[in-house]
Amino acid sequence: MTETSTGVLQVARQFRSQAAVNLSQAILTALMIVVAYFTGGGMLAVVAAYLLGKMILGIGPMLLAWRSLNVLLGTGWYKASLRLLPPGANWPGSPSPQFERDPHPAGA
Repeated sequence: MTETSTGVLQVARQFRSQAAVNLSQAILTALMIVVAYFTGGGMLAVVAAYLLGKMILGIGPMLLAWRSLNVLLGTGWYKASLRLLPPGANWPGSPSPQFERDPHPAGA
């Protein structure tokens, strides 16, 4: 999900938002690790701080991307039917034309 969210934010030109999430995650993680060090928190506190930072780095862009998609595509974009897509479009994840079954196989 993080890669998709990053792509959406880049298409929406939300580079500052991406930078803000990255910077805040790095500062918060470093701060929590420093606090764990000075309070004698041990390895578990350091790992917890690291994991919390990674969660922020994963969830933050997702929330920002969702908001950006609402602005770009309008609210309710996720309710649109896939039947609205043009027929025969080569969308990511769809099989390539060379791998599609021949509707009229020889000898049938």
